[in-house]
Amino acid sequence: MADFDQVKRLAYLKERINNLNATLSPLMEMAETLSVQFDFSLDSLDYLELILVKINPDFNDPEHSGLYEDSWIYLGETYRRILNGKWSIADDEEYYKESHNCLPMITDFDPYNSELFPMIIIDVFMEQRMPQFMRQQVAQYL
Repeated sequence: MADFDQVKRLAYLKERINNLNATLSPLMEMAETLSVQFDFSLDSLDYLELILVKINPDFNDPEHSGLYEDSWIYLGETYRRILNGKWSIADDEEYYKESHNCLPMITDFDPYNSELFPMIIIDVFMEQRMPQFMRQQVAQYL
């Protein structure tokens, strides 16, 4: 069953990434309303943080689940573009254990097999609210 779930997750992620304009349109509309430009740059990550802090969404609330998904997909796609990496799914149950297994990640951007998990980075940011946290996560690889 785990293999099937992983295949479904990867297919879902690929669909969302291949249709970025549709996937991220609610987030982009929100940015436009706030006169913020989301252009997949390091600077845009500061704006993403600002929006999340101002809205203060409860990602456990179904009303905010779309913003959560948009946020981590935008974050991951920004990392992928900046680092020239690729999207993947954590699929080694022994290595990732339960906490990271089957999560989307950005890989293949450095010779050390480093990985960035956008969902976890969003979660940590929402908990700590440290300014430029998202930027710092990618800056260490530049």
